Amino acid sequence: MNTNISEYILRQHHVAFFVGDLDKAIRFYEDNLGFELVCTGHVDAANEDLAMLKLKGTILELLSTPGLTTETL
Repeated sequence: MNTNISEYILRQHHVAFFVGDLDKAIRFYEDNLGFELVCTGHVDAANEDLAMLKLKGTILELLSTPGLTTETL
């Protein structure tokens, strides 16, 4: 079987980062890099707050979980 990954991947949809302070991260990406906030929400199952930002064809997902720090990763 010849498996070439390029046959399966069409394009990247988005990139996600966990952040400590969601509001501060949103402001950083808007003010410094020109991203536009598209939506915010909460994922009950994972207890995560999220924000989706967009710049041209790039979608950035920011996730924040209460109590999650670089020490607990």
